[in-house]
Amino acid sequence: MCHLSDPEGFSIELLQHDFEGNRPEKQPDAKPFGQAAMGQITLRTGDILAEDAFCRDLGLRLLSMQDVASHGFDLHFYAFTTEVPPDPDLWAVANREWLWKRPYTTLEYQHIPDARIVPAPDFLGIEVEGLAATETDPMGDPFLPA
Repeated sequence: MCHLSDPEGFSIELLQHDFEGNRPEKQPDAKPFGQAAMGQITLRTGDILAEDAFCRDLGLRLLSMQDVASHGFDLHFYAFTTEVPPDPDLWAVANREWLWKRPYTTLEYQHIPDARIVPAPDFLGIEVEGLAATETDPMGDPFLPA
């Protein structure tokens, strides 16, 4: 994992698909970032129940939850998919490597209980393919048809 920022100060996180000790022995010859994809989009929330209801109403499936109590938050990952994680316990650590290997974008919520998140002034909305009309998330931010 690597963290960096774009010129506007927004965070970018680079993730590898295989965890240490579980990497394939021979990697295919490829250009750096040759198979790069938008792995996930991270949003922050203080009300995960409202975000969960909103995501499910849009047709997103909850794929994983991860406790990061040492930093005061937990993570919730959603995607437009019918796939089911290998372990039915969505808090299971065993689901993490599977999650990072998904060939589609996941939506990650960093949940800080009861936090009041200040809106980012440059945030114009997220485009969602297949959405018929603009929707508004529980915090008032737009989800736009792609």
